Amino acid sequence: MPGLAHFCEHLLFMGSTQFPQENAYSEFIHAHGGSTNAWTAASNTNYFFNIGADHLSGALQRFAGFFHSPLFDASCTTRELKAVNSEHKKNTQNDMWRGYQISKTLSRPGHPFAKFGSGNLHSLTYVGRTKAKLLDSTSEPGPTQVGVNSIPTEASDDAEASLQGEDGGLVGQETRRRLVEWWEAHYSASIMNLAVLGKGLKHSVMARLTTDAA
Repeated sequence: MPGLAHFCEHLLFMGSTQFPQENAYSEFIHAHGGSTNAWTAASNTNYFFNIGADHLSGALQRFAGFFHSPLFDASCTTRELKAVNSEHKKNTQNDMWRGYQISKTLSRPGHPFAKFGSGNLHSLTYVGRTKAKLLDSTSEPGPTQVGVNSIPTEASDDAEASLQGEDGGLVGQETRRRLVEWWEAHYSASIMNLAVLGKGLKHSVMARLTTDAA
């Protein structure tokens, strides 16, 4: 499902078992003069923050929850799907991003570099929308098996309309289910690296974690 790594990056900020309040991590960082961000690259995902050294322990506790016990709160599904889609729309106006996509298009078919890594509302809801159509006896006949397993390139006018409520209804629930399965399969300490940089107790500290899951 193209874009799952990016969608996962978004939802990891939405709370963990230890700190269930949405954005508890970001609020802690900002409350102590720090900043935080993340990005999904072609072969890995990077998360980082900086904060005063006195507050490093509390920041790392909240940060660690991202990776061992995220909530993937269902109520955030629709909102974050739309956020990923907004990023995609913004990127299509950027010439550097367009050039990058051309390089992907010209790469060898089937190579990992050719994948649609950022995802959009169409790619992230396609499987759920297909499932919903197959379960709806009043709908038109569902796509062939080939259609179920592939992501068409044409725009989908009903992708956003298919999402019902905060959890996205049947379509959003299927996307979230796939996301949790993907996270369980790919987020592992064995492919993660954490670096903490600082100059002493009176200075700020930067922590960065990189995972090969992307």
